[in-house]
Amino acid sequence: MRAREIYNNPKNLFVTEFIGDRNILEVGVVEAHQDCAEVKLGEHVIEIRNIGHKLQAGERAVLAIHKDKMRISGDPVPNSLVGEALSIHYAGSQIRIELEVAQEQITVIRYQQGDCECQVGDTVWVSWDDDGAVLLPLEVGWEGRVLV
Repeated sequence: MRAREIYNNPKNLFVTEFIGDRNILEVGVVEAHQDCAEVKLGEHVIEIRNIGHKLQAGERAVLAIHKDKMRISGDPVPNSLVGEALSIHYAGSQIRIELEVAQEQITVIRYQQGDCECQVGDTVWVSWDDDGAVLLPLEVGWEGRVLV
């Protein structure tokens, strides 16, 4: 298996945490299909690609989103999460934006191409391309705890 394939399509949570800089969120599976699933995070229901895991409606799962493949918009975007900008840090070539989404804190990494699209306190919509996130079964991790 090629490195890019492992990076974009990790087979389990251990690989996801080991080889990528992702936001890891526990979600509920609303509906599952062969190649995608509808999941719920707080009040948000979004569709996520499923890379072959047999998930069932009502199950808990893990949504792993690449921090650098996320987009922020000040306007509503289909199939997105809505949140509030908590902080914005300029760090060399990166802008790190901390958001609160459904009572969870997530990080968006933008590579500087100008100023950030939002200000602290703004309501924003967060989305990503299909290859920006993956849905995995909830599992007991290497430390013997449920990783979420």
